[in-house]
Amino acid sequence: MINKVIIEGWINNLSPKRTQDDKPVATGQISTPRSKDEQTGKWIYEYINFTAYETEAEFLLALGNKAKVVMVGKWRHDSLQDPATLIWKNYDKLIVEAVAAENVPVVPQETVYNNIATPDDYALNAASDDLPF
Repeated sequence: MINKVIIEGWINNLSPKRTQDDKPVATGQISTPRSKDEQTGKWIYEYINFTAYETEAEFLLALGNKAKVVMVGKWRHDSLQDPATLIWKNYDKLIVEAVAAENVPVVPQETVYNNIATPDDYALNAASDDLPF
């Protein structure tokens, strides 16, 4: 089974939290355009709840609200019963597995790469007599 979600939009209502073992958690919403209102011409947005843990949470919290991001993760549907009314309430959210932000490099520019292959490393070093054509 596949459960993979990719959403592009803007961070809203970002809230920092901690797990019981003191790891960072970020909850909030990502707003993404749904469609344009035919009468006003303005965009109508979906507001999708998300939860991010550890590295992704720290990254989102550093970006703050209104940052444009792409989130990749799993869709989760939970149900909880209200003990007073015994009515079930449904909750849907994205569990963030990876995030990228607009104008933020994915790999830090100061990262040094050693032993990177160049086009010359893949050059065909064969005499024309060796080729079958």
